[in-house]
Order: sequence, then C-alpha cells, then structure tokens
Amino acid sequence: MGLIKQKICFLGGLGFFFVFLLFIGGCAPPVTRILSTPADWLTDFEQARQSAREKNLPILAAFVGLDWCPWCQKLEEEVLSQQEFLTFAENHFVLFKADYPQNQEQPARIKEQNKALAKKYGIDSVPTVLILDGKGNPLAKTGYRHGGLGPYLTHLQEILNKTTSSNR
Repeated sequence: MGLIKQKICFLGGLGFFFVFLLFIGGCAPPVTRILSTPADWLTDFEQARQSAREKNLPILAAFVGLDWCPWCQKLEEEVLSQQEFLTFAENHFVLFKADYPQNQEQPARIKEQNKALAKKYGIDSVPTVLILDGKGNPLAKTGYRHGGLGPYLTHLQEILNKTTSSNR
C-alpha cells in the first residue's frame, strides 16, 4: 500500500488515468531491457530552453516511461533512437526527454523537475511529445503514431510547417 501512496503523491493532480497506468505498471515485472537516453537528448529543461534560444530552434520534449510503458518503448525504438530521426532533429529541434521510470533510480533534481513539468504542461499520459518554443510555450502536442520512422518524420515536418507559418 505504501508504494501506491508514494505513486499517487508523486503524481499530485495528474489524473486518474495516469495513476491507473502507474498502478498497473507497478504490478508488472520489471522490464529486463531498459532503453537508454542517447547523448543527443537533454534531461535538464533549463539547459534545453537555453539551447533552443541560442540556436533559435523549438524544443521537442518527449514525456515517457521507458522502463514500464510499452508505447513509450515503441516510440523510442521505432523513432526517437533512430539515427535518421536524430539527424533530422539536429537541424530542427533541441531534444529534451522527461522520463518517469518505475524500476530505475533517478536523481532527485530530475525527478522533481519532471514532476513539475508534467503538472505545468498537463501531461496525464505517456508517451506525450510537445513542441515548445525557446521560452517553453507549447506550440504543438503529439505522441506515438503508427507507421514508424518515415511517417513520424513527415508528421513532425508538418507540425514545423504549421508552427512556422503561424509565427510569421
């Protein structure tokens, strides 16, 4: 019961659905293969915002639970960890990843930052992908999409085209 209370306290007001997912995930055995965060992804949000302002690029913020969420793992495997995606992103985004692990330790500072970001942006399920400007203002919201890398890159390009034309 203590574990459930900790998870509910961690989530605060993020919604019943996310609590349910965490509870179900907490009942499942740990995933033996944990996907890592490549060096291309920042985990410090302030550093991502600063880099976005310096490079005049939007932030692609991925909110994931890589060690327990099957859809997050699919997004990671099919898109986010692929070299073609990382090459595309290098010219179009600053990459930021907020992970919400259940079976891994996470530095307290990152855990608190990610909790605050989930609350700020209303993240009630994962995976959620936000496109943010350099100040951290939301421009677009998406998540996992069927079809793999090619269609996802097309989808991101459409988002970029739309947000660029609306900012003119």
